[in-house]
Amino acid sequence: MVQVLIPVFITVTFLVLILSYQQAFATDTIISSDTSLRGVAEGDTVIINPGVKVLATGDIAGTLINNGILEANDGFRIFGQGTLTNNEGGIVVSIGPVGFGMGGGTFNNAGLFTVYDHIDGNIAICYKIVDGSCLDGYPIINNQPTGVVYGGQIAGTESLTFNNSGIIACNVEFDPPGSTSYIGNRPICDATLFSNQGMQLFEGNSLSDEVLSLNQPLRVVALHNTGFCVDPSNPDCPDFGAVDLTISWINPSGDTVRQIHFNAPTGYDSFSPDMAGEWMIVADFGGGDVFAKSVNVPINVVPESAIGAVALVGSSLAVLGAFICFKRQNTTQP
Repeated sequence: MVQVLIPVFITVTFLVLILSYQQAFATDTIISSDTSLRGVAEGDTVIINPGVKVLATGDIAGTLINNGILEANDGFRIFGQGTLTNNEGGIVVSIGPVGFGMGGGTFNNAGLFTVYDHIDGNIAICYKIVDGSCLDGYPIINNQPTGVVYGGQIAGTESLTFNNSGIIACNVEFDPPGSTSYIGNRPICDATLFSNQGMQLFEGNSLSDEVLSLNQPLRVVALHNTGFCVDPSNPDCPDFGAVDLTISWINPSGDTVRQIHFNAPTGYDSFSPDMAGEWMIVADFGGGDVFAKSVNVPINVVPESAIGAVALVGSSLAVLGAFICFKRQNTTQP
């Protein structure tokens, strides 16, 4: 009996030591105040809390989860099997000549991704050796249903897969042609959409017609031209960090019912107007740079679901009336 228990005890002890070793080298870090970040090691997880601004460089070989404002500066790269997840409400801003790089890796975007210059996406060739063989990593960007992507070029890509279930502006260019496998929703183009600065309104993943039903969700995306420089160190370039954005929702009575501030020159927000009349949405970048759009919520707008229900009831009553008339005709005949 003792001879049987000893090997079991040794095996269990060995497994516990392995698990302890893995846990010792797998670190979860939560960032709750503005700071800088130099990469995320393989096996590590870093979480950025809402409202927190982080200037990031280095390789993301582990897992980076953003709920705040992530400024991807030169040298930032998702690498190998690394993953960046930008949750809804989060903002990722690519700044600098190559502020956002991918050497393999996966970028899941459910928030706002602004490409101020361009990004670089390539295969990570033989980044890891498994059983004596090389493991290649292919870059993947998944723009999820709530995700918005706009700005400059997605350039220098090689075998990039871009899955788009959300919104991407047509001024986002993929270069060179044929190097990116683009799957999903077509880019949105509009004369006033995502120019160097301004704002745009969306209903779901479509441009808003600026007429809403009561409590219908509306999304605003705002962008300032600060940062559109090949060399941010050039004194002629505006200071990226000097522009803040405030988005305000003003109801028909003139009251500001919602206001959100971004310590960045880009941002987005969503709200469901709950009062009939004309609403004003204002994007204020400071220094006199103010953009505003209005939407109308008519009293007599009936939601599409209600229209369908009325139509269904109406058609049912019509059929019932025809049936009653038919029965009456049959009963009055000799």
